[in-house]
Amino acid sequence: MICSREGGTLANSHPTVDRIATILEAIALDPKGTSVSGLAHLIDLPKSTIYSLVHGLLSVGLLKEEAGLLTVGPTVAQIASTQKRRRLSQLAHHELSTLAAQTQETAQLCVKDGYNIFIVEQVESGESIRCSIPLRTPRSLLSSASGKLFLAEMEPSELERVLKHLGQAASNAANTIRSQRLTIRQSGVAFNCEETLVGVTTLGASVRGGKDTLLAGLVVAGPTERMHTKIDRIEHCLYAAAQRLRTRLY
Repeated sequence: MICSREGGTLANSHPTVDRIATILEAIALDPKGTSVSGLAHLIDLPKSTIYSLVHGLLSVGLLKEEAGLLTVGPTVAQIASTQKRRRLSQLAHHELSTLAAQTQETAQLCVKDGYNIFIVEQVESGESIRCSIPLRTPRSLLSSASGKLFLAEMEPSELERVLKHLGQAASNAANTIRSQRLTIRQSGVAFNCEETLVGVTTLGASVRGGKDTLLAGLVVAGPTERMHTKIDRIEHCLYAAAQRLRTRLY
């Protein structure tokens, strides 16, 4: 139930919203797609009303049309993805606090959006010299351990397409991810040892969801001199935190 500021309910029925919900539900039931005429047989609405509402839903991406068939549009997936990421961030905060306490280094939750990596949650180390990166600042997939996790998830042809798009196909960083791809996929762990910033080492572990989909990367970042003295312990803590987070998500 949604409450108003006065404490009352806002969850009242609205004819247009009800009709839109009915159309979306009917179309979602058939992943192969439904024609407008077919939709008219499924729901009790005038065809003119259906045409008008479908046109509006197509314009905002809630529906898409291909070869005369309507299916759920990309905006629906974006809304669902945003909700999943918000829940992931909320659940991850406890694990990040635990990681920062266990390792005495900065712990981060990173997600992929397009060709970039974003830090969406971060618990900084209490050390005077520490790694601190602004939240939600776009960073190239090749610039971090978490980016390597997502790049390693790609098949070779997709990886090459992304590297070309980034203008990095001939770079040392591209050669590094090519050589590390299979190892990262098998272990679920990626390292970035001063490949992006001198004096900074990051270690990331995969956070997976349903159907083993890679959702995010848990990362511990800090000065190389400190990180190297405890890298095995950090890897163990990261892996355990990623598994706990997966369990809490599902």
